[in-house]
Amino acid sequence: MALTGEEIRSRLGDFAAKWSVYEGTERSEAQTFLNQLFACYGTDREEVATFEEPQQGGFIDLIWPRVCLFEMKRPAEANRLIVHRGQALQYWAQSADPERNIAAPTYVVVCAFKKLEILQPGLFPGKPRLELDLIELPDRYEAL
Repeated sequence: MALTGEEIRSRLGDFAAKWSVYEGTERSEAQTFLNQLFACYGTDREEVATFEEPQQGGFIDLIWPRVCLFEMKRPAEANRLIVHRGQALQYWAQSADPERNIAAPTYVVVCAFKKLEILQPGLFPGKPRLELDLIELPDRYEAL
């Protein structure tokens, strides 16, 4: 059964309160963060997306084929997401698989736990569609 907007907002409120103060590393908690984020929306991440998809020169932190790609960074990078946007867009460009008829994801999310930006590179290249602090997400839950 799908969650209501109010249920999602409530879950995201708890999620944002926990993660907006996180100061650790990307490596130690990125997958936990993403699993919990998906759960806030009532989605089992294991059913739709995979972690650490190999790409030329690295690994996509999370990919939901055709839907979204997440590039995670440590919280200390929250004010430098623009620096990491190029890496995320490179992974996005490489994620399409014409032989298997899999298009690149519609959305790219560059996230440093407490701050994120959402891009739609196929429609709006060059600039994020939205930049927000994690604590704002409960009120803007439809952005994801």
